[in-house]
Amino acid sequence: MFRDGRAAVRQQERSRVVISGVDVNGVAFEEMTESRDISEEGLSFYLCRPIWINSHLTAEVSSKSNFGPSRITRIMVVRIQTDPSGKRLVAARFDE
Repeated sequence: MFRDGRAAVRQQERSRVVISGVDVNGVAFEEMTESRDISEEGLSFYLCRPIWINSHLTAEVSSKSNFGPSRITRIMVVRIQTDPSGKRLVAARFDE
């Protein structure tokens, strides 16, 4: 686990995540991805679909750690970082 200037301790973890919601064009989507890290407050993951900051999405996380075996939760997007290849790193906090 590590801290990166944020309050929550983040645990690097590669878990399967299914994200569903509405993209920037108002189209409903469901995308399978992988988490980058998870904390008590949220998680980060890569997403191909363009979304807005402050979007409310649903995440189904199949975790291998103390996060639990599987969890469906609402999340809110707090940060999006796009790399040169166009891949979007999304940071989201748990709404529940």
